[in-house]
Amino acid sequence: MKFVCLNCETYMNLEKVEKPGESSLGVFFGCPSCNAKFSMVTNAGETNMMNSLGLKLGTRTEAA
Repeated sequence: MKFVCLNCETYMNLEKVEKPGESSLGVFFGCPSCNAKFSMVTNAGETNMMNSLGLKLGTRTEAA
């Protein structure tokens, strides 16, 4: 899944993931072209589904 900046139509980059609560995640994105930013917060059901699937959400530390 990719997010596209509405200002300049560039793919947004995942900047960071925070855990603001026990059952939610804060996910932050930024546009590399115009520096527009947005964030989203997952609810408990979404967070549990990711955990049960064994998915990890975060920025890459290695090349793909």
